[in-house]
Amino acid sequence: MPTSDERRRARRIRYAKPGESPKLKLVTAEYTIIDVSQTGIKIGTKQPKGFTPGQRLSARLNFPGGSTFIIDGVVVRIDSDGVAIHLSVPLPPEFHQVSMSDRRAFFRLRYPITERPRMQMLTRQYVVTEISEGGIRLRPTVLADFPVGSELNAVLAFHDGESLTVNGTVYRHSGDEVVIRLPKGIPESRIFAEQRYILKKYQHL
Repeated sequence: MPTSDERRRARRIRYAKPGESPKLKLVTAEYTIIDVSQTGIKIGTKQPKGFTPGQRLSARLNFPGGSTFIIDGVVVRIDSDGVAIHLSVPLPPEFHQVSMSDRRAFFRLRYPITERPRMQMLTRQYVVTEISEGGIRLRPTVLADFPVGSELNAVLAFHDGESLTVNGTVYRHSGDEVVIRLPKGIPESRIFAEQRYILKKYQHL
């Protein structure tokens, strides 16, 4: 559970207009987001049936501009106007840019910690945190191993044993992650297959 100091440090965006608010999609229902920070969200519901403190859940967070994240979280509080959820895996640091003005067409899939694919480069292997049609994010041990502007060739291995050769350019560093642009991106069919797998596996939580 986050401390009060952590809650104050987290940049939180509160939504005033329903049309600007992202949606939290569970298996059986969809909820409007009241506010969101990198480490937590609050959904608006005056009838919080089915939610209990300490409950774990996995869901899809859909922003109006098209960006989507698969999130894992724990219900930490139930208020009169909604349910507060602490995210086990924080949203990427620039999530606020996505939530306020995202107009990018690429669908993005953010992985839970236990489901992240592996990217193989020569003799080294790296953890991939997010994929989209236009690029990937990975979390290396040493950021300096991926200087901005450098090109790379690698093999991306998925949970079902399938692999995909990717060629791209290091676009920027974002916190402890590396953003890589792919001229020939990941096929939409693979991205949605990954999404279906994650939602099916975690729908009981």
